[in-house]
Amino acid sequence: MENNIKIFQIGFPKCGTTSIAKFFNQNNIPAITWKKVQDSVMFENLKNNKLPLDGFEKYTVFTDSEFVRTEFTLLDQLYPNSKFIFNIRPLQDWINSRLNGKHAGGNLHVISLKSTYRKYYGIKNDTEFINLCKYEWLYHKSRIENYFVGDKKNKLLTINIEKNPSSKIKEFLPEFNFFNLNFPHSNKS
Repeated sequence: MENNIKIFQIGFPKCGTTSIAKFFNQNNIPAITWKKVQDSVMFENLKNNKLPLDGFEKYTVFTDSEFVRTEFTLLDQLYPNSKFIFNIRPLQDWINSRLNGKHAGGNLHVISLKSTYRKYYGIKNDTEFINLCKYEWLYHKSRIENYFVGDKKNKLLTINIEKNPSSKIKEFLPEFNFFNLNFPHSNKS
């Protein structure tokens, strides 16, 4: 691990999270993508007065994690050399992907994201689902834009995953040796 830098992907799922992890792994920069246990271990670590990444020392890059996405300000404070990648795509494309998307449910069976939102948020129809998705997107985007200002601005890279981001990632992270700039496209939806 170069310079003890941790790299946190803080965009939403369905925005190239798996592709980002594969890009780093193909360049021998250890990345872990979402696993149900990853988020629960990070929360448990905090509960037990440990650093969230205890037990994940072999990884440099963390993608597709609810904990990382929501607790990026805490991670920045605890890991001051960290850098953040806000992966985006056109909002309507992301919403369409979520409308048709599946995700791993409680026991890792694949279920509809809409059905999960119906259960937990009382969403009754596609219009309500779309409105909630827009709200989540805009709220998260505003949190990121309001946090990464001033001296923190250079810690954030915003990339549109639909515009081959490999050269921007390489430029953002000169501490690392990127030898394979082919950006994979995984889990296309």
